[in-house]
Amino acid sequence: MFMPSWPPFYKASGQMFEILDLLGNPETKLPPVLHLTGTNGKGSSAAFLAALLQSQDKIIHKFTSPHLLHFNENFIIANQQLSDNEIEDLTIEIRTKLDDKIKPSFFEFSTALAFLAASRKPADYFILECGMGAKTDPTNVIADNCLSIITPISYDHQEFLGESLAEITLDKCHIMKGGPVISAAQNEEAHFVISEFCKLRNLPLYLAEQNYSYEIKGDNFVFNDLDNGDLYELIRPQALLGKHQEQNLATALAALTKLNLELNLSSLKTAIISCRWLGRLELFRIESNKEVWFDGAHNEAGAEAVATWLSQQDSAYQNILIYGRSAANDHKKFLEHFGEDTQKYFVTVQNEAEPETAANFRNFLQKHPELSMEIRDNLSEILDELLARPEKLRILICGSLYLYRDLVKWRGL
Repeated sequence: MFMPSWPPFYKASGQMFEILDLLGNPETKLPPVLHLTGTNGKGSSAAFLAALLQSQDKIIHKFTSPHLLHFNENFIIANQQLSDNEIEDLTIEIRTKLDDKIKPSFFEFSTALAFLAASRKPADYFILECGMGAKTDPTNVIADNCLSIITPISYDHQEFLGESLAEITLDKCHIMKGGPVISAAQNEEAHFVISEFCKLRNLPLYLAEQNYSYEIKGDNFVFNDLDNGDLYELIRPQALLGKHQEQNLATALAALTKLNLELNLSSLKTAIISCRWLGRLELFRIESNKEVWFDGAHNEAGAEAVATWLSQQDSAYQNILIYGRSAANDHKKFLEHFGEDTQKYFVTVQNEAEPETAANFRNFLQKHPELSMEIRDNLSEILDELLARPEKLRILICGSLYLYRDLVKWRGL
């Protein structure tokens, strides 16, 4: 797995403007920015949007996080992933120009690297994903944007963004600058904050179910621009599965329609079919009577989405949940979305910086005996055990994106 040689683990400096100033202010030399925030669906929505734009012969830059296997995954520059050598050269340049004046966090460094690379090659659009929240996020240093895109907001990172949904939403609203705001369907509290923030900044808001909608007709995905009365007869996603991914596609299409492009529907269909995003309901292995799936769901809203998908699958299979994540999280709110008919196992994540330990999880289960789960030391152990069983099993692994690396290691890739 490639990783840059610097920086070591530094805390957030909070000096993103100063960092960029030392680098010649690359954030002022970017193509029109499509800025995304939200709690769930940012990466998938960005993947759909990139595929849709490229299908219309547009050149895009894209910065997302975190990566699953290779740091390079985060950086698409002029439709191409940055190479190891390009990242290493940019890393040396950033380190040299900062000259120990500022010690950036890894995400501050990553954002600066993305801006520097994107400022040096022409493109039509820059798809930019917030790391967390928005108000003080390192990506939120651009003076203006072409579109603000807000995926569904729910509880996550309360220790940084606020305890209430209104506080979390308000933090994320700070990406709203000069362009229209595209919002996925939100709960009432988040919708109110977004609407009021748009009014305050005099920005047009395009909201799911009010300004745009979609419906599924067999294999067709019909997008409806309710403001203009335009219908787009497209196709359902083939690789990104689940109702939540259909909603992410609708969000990306809503953003696309606000760019006033002449759209080639045939090319859009091809883009939707081919669009993939690693670690999102990804079928990792299949045998005659076994399926191994992975999803990056790590919070309550993500759990609800994948649990709904799981409940809609072939009932001939026994559903298995393998769960592991970082420490100090509310396990109960995640796990209670999976019914008693789903067998549940906990594993310690090997690649997580601060994983939840088996000892701590045993203490948690003692306080919540209604959550019947078994504990295993690692992912390889439980997978080998389950795949040796004779019955039909559908195994879903989720809770931490870093479990993906454990899964790849188990498979020997």
